[in-house]
Amino acid sequence: MHSWCTAWNEAKAASPLAHSQKETPQRWQAFFEAISDCDHAMWGDQGGLGPRIADLLFSEGIAYPSCRVLDAGSGPGTVSIPLAERGARITALDYSEGMLRALSQRAESQGVKGIESLCTPFFDFKPDEAFDLVLGCFFPAALSPEGLKHMESLSSGHCALVLSSFREQIPFCRALWREIMGYEPPSGDFHLIYAFGFLFAGKKAPNIKHLSWAYTFMSPLEETQAFFSRYFEIFDRKGPSVQSDIARVLKGFVKDGLVTCAADVKIALLWWRAYQH
Repeated sequence: MHSWCTAWNEAKAASPLAHSQKETPQRWQAFFEAISDCDHAMWGDQGGLGPRIADLLFSEGIAYPSCRVLDAGSGPGTVSIPLAERGARITALDYSEGMLRALSQRAESQGVKGIESLCTPFFDFKPDEAFDLVLGCFFPAALSPEGLKHMESLSSGHCALVLSSFREQIPFCRALWREIMGYEPPSGDFHLIYAFGFLFAGKKAPNIKHLSWAYTFMSPLEETQAFFSRYFEIFDRKGPSVQSDIARVLKGFVKDGLVTCAADVKIALLWWRAYQH
């Protein structure tokens, strides 16, 4: 157990993304606030990401009608809304007011009820009653031994993570990272390995299911350029030359005014039963 904790933390320290999330969280929060209105339109769908995850959770019996679900790091409701549509009662937790505002607007426009939103940091959240399912979808705060333990402390049933199971999957994103950062984009798939190993060593009998499908990314050029300009500011890559490099790379993927790119989505659902309370 200790060796898995040490190895996972060492892998995070070596990851540029995980390192920046730890050392400059205020930059990430500013980024999420800035892109909250366009985040779901640009990334949330991915060929039906949210409904596919919700269907899998229901088919495995991890979620079910009227169950209480904590969607930790809910963002604009990519998974919260499909779960609520299927009858689950959702508490959407996020530290970005902009993301929760976007979630509420999307839920209202779709006529979806049964979602409560809370703007609270993950580790500060200590509810009076545990949840049937605690879910973290691509949620950095949960991706550590401490994060998994906190998820368990909030659950009377199951915990589940949705993670990327492959290196950066969208070609123009890889091209942008190489151009702006000067090296190959880092992989986050080590989180799946270490989370499974940590849980298995703790005798939690974790389960894994993989999903993959093809889709076509399409987004207006100006919106995509603005998104990535804000993104690379997190890493101190900014200014006219960076703006020019982003525009040049993206123009190689433009068709009829839209950044257009075929991609494969590859994700993993990892779930386990929490401690009994």
